[in-house]
Amino acid sequence: MADPPAQVGLISPGDPSKKPAPPLAVRSPPPARSYMLAIIPFPLPGIPDRETLTPLLPVSRHRFSLAPSSSSVLLALLPEATSPVDGVRLIALNRSSKRNALSRQLIAEFLGALSTASTDPGVKAIVITGNGPFFCAGADLNDIAALDSAGARSCRYLEDLCSGVAAVRKPVIAAVNGPAGVVWCLLRRLQLGGGFELALMCDLIVAAKSAYFALPETQRGLIPGAGGTQRLTAAVGKYMPLFFAASGTLPALYPPAIPVPCGGGPTSLLLLLVLAGGPIAAEEALSCGLLCDLVDDGDLLQHAINVGAGLGERGPEALQFAKEAICRADGLCRDDLFERNLYYATFGTEEKRRGVDDFLAKRNKSGGSRAQPPGAPN
Repeated sequence: MADPPAQVGLISPGDPSKKPAPPLAVRSPPPARSYMLAIIPFPLPGIPDRETLTPLLPVSRHRFSLAPSSSSVLLALLPEATSPVDGVRLIALNRSSKRNALSRQLIAEFLGALSTASTDPGVKAIVITGNGPFFCAGADLNDIAALDSAGARSCRYLEDLCSGVAAVRKPVIAAVNGPAGVVWCLLRRLQLGGGFELALMCDLIVAAKSAYFALPETQRGLIPGAGGTQRLTAAVGKYMPLFFAASGTLPALYPPAIPVPCGGGPTSLLLLLVLAGGPIAAEEALSCGLLCDLVDDGDLLQHAINVGAGLGERGPEALQFAKEAICRADGLCRDDLFERNLYYATFGTEEKRRGVDDFLAKRNKSGGSRAQPPGAPN
């Protein structure tokens, strides 16, 4: 039999006349992303191939595989996952000393626990909460203080958080005892910045009566970057009917010094939240359709578990298809990439550097442990 024709462009291993091509350069991902790639299975359920997180380096795919030298640090942040009742997985953010602020490492571990619950056939609904008095205080500014625009874009932690939460096809209930929430979401006390955005990722939001909501990023030289402008617009519209008190100020416990238009005209709740960074109380959030219900603070977590158990009694496939259809319609109204690009652009401004540095300096001067009331200057 004749030898097959030589293939054009291939170099024979024994051909001394040609040198082998140099190895391709390997781009190292940030440490937190390497850890995320190590604990999250790929592809994530529910995300199309074009949206899956592409590993940049060969890493172990064992969930929560921790290096011995760093295991004590990582385990301290590891979200606690329990099953309070059959069919319901409770995931508690466990960084209470930092008000459960969303560091890149905590995001990675949270997404790992969320993915595990999502693929467990015995789990019908997921409840998210935070240990301590807060659910989640939003982004950890220590993580992003030194980042410029290119550095923020290369981290990709926002993409991973948004995609990881969106991948969950089961109802997710966030019992938010402080800022934030994920898929079914219960909010207690104030929901600030990334915490509020995490709540907006939820399918439903049930708030404690003491909850307040705010997007204070513009006070730090930033803008919401995890869907805050897009999801809030889709949820309540650009303009809202006047529902604030006729006094012309927000009816909050700690109202910011921002006048609210009165006299029968529309109030731009969205612009107030985003541009002014002012908070709104849970009653206002309920009246404009952000919340499904208000409950007493002490009943919040049990109410979330009961809701999850009730959803678990319904047909899981029908729930998943219904959620997918609703999320599809919601996604058509948003341009998350446009928002995110603007968010990354703010990292190249002097306003961001000065705003974040000033905030961290004031917090460090005060000891960093005092909880700020809604709208209070930092």
